Amino acid sequence: MFEDPHWLHGALNEVAGSLLGMDYSAESADFLADRGFNVVHGDAQNFTLDRQFDVIVAGDLIEHLENQAGFLESCKRHLKPDGKIVVSTPNPWFWKYLLLAVIHREVPNNAEHTGWFCPRTYRQLCERFDLELTGIEFGSRYLRDRIMPLPRGWKHTSWHGTLVLKEQANQGAADIAIQP
Repeated sequence: MFEDPHWLHGALNEVAGSLLGMDYSAESADFLADRGFNVVHGDAQNFTLDRQFDVIVAGDLIEHLENQAGFLESCKRHLKPDGKIVVSTPNPWFWKYLLLAVIHREVPNNAEHTGWFCPRTYRQLCERFDLELTGIEFGSRYLRDRIMPLPRGWKHTSWHGTLVLKEQANQGAADIAIQP
């Protein structure tokens, strides 16, 4: 995990001035803390950390949550006034998933996933919590997907977006540039 070059917390730890991670598994949080990472045990669906953040990153997390409302409300409580929430999640319209749906009628996925979110449905959900989904990008770590001659919403394994408070979005706040 912490030696994988694609491990998001490790990559953020290299560039962030200050970073706090949260893990649902107390054992994993303790393991990482013992190796020098600033990680606490907690539930992303209901947390209180007594501090606010400029950016909250939820990388490949939302598809695992049973309580999206708890997650979004917890994040909102912890955002600084100009703060942003950055999410990434599997793209349900990825070409391979579409093909599997045609062949098998059901797409096999991670048994820990509770749902699929496309940008449109997640935007609609976030609007209920006075959050606006902006800065949507599609990406894949695999070159074969990135060069495939398909529309961007079909050829990438994941999508990434920035959530801001609605009043912030209405003031013309700039999006965070997300590199796929």
